[in-house]
Amino acid sequence: MGKKEIRRTQLLQILESTEQPISGTILAEQFNVTRQIIVGDMAALRSQRYPIVSTARGYQLLQNVKSMVKREIVCKHDASEVSLELSTIVKLGGIVHDVTIEHDVYGSIRVSLYLRSLQDVENYLIKQKESYSGLLSSLSAGIHMHTIEADSIETMEMIIKKLEELGIIYH
Repeated sequence: MGKKEIRRTQLLQILESTEQPISGTILAEQFNVTRQIIVGDMAALRSQRYPIVSTARGYQLLQNVKSMVKREIVCKHDASEVSLELSTIVKLGGIVHDVTIEHDVYGSIRVSLYLRSLQDVENYLIKQKESYSGLLSSLSAGIHMHTIEADSIETMEMIIKKLEELGIIYH
């Protein structure tokens, strides 16, 4: 086994041993390689069908993917309701996998979030507030989609119903 294969095996072991995302920078420092090498390693591992997600906080290995219910929901709101939207989903037991917009020039733009706790939401909101870029949905008049996941159809229906009550679901 070459150095690359050994590193990738060790990366998998690290991801399997923690439930928290690990940043590419930290992994690069740990293996004494560039962050771009880690990005390539993760892409290679994904191509081997390992369920690795890249979030704003780092890489994470998804566990028990098959037992969950996933739906894509369409939402519309302004920046003041982002916290309400995301915290509602995770408080009710959902996971926010990503955000997608339809851009009139670039087409579909999807960004991985993987938010599954109030702490994840808070960290995302802090990072977003410190950013100069603004929300992705600002490019689409507030209309955006989320892939959300829940442990059951009942939980998913409860999340969607609450978001409808809050006026966040876009019809």
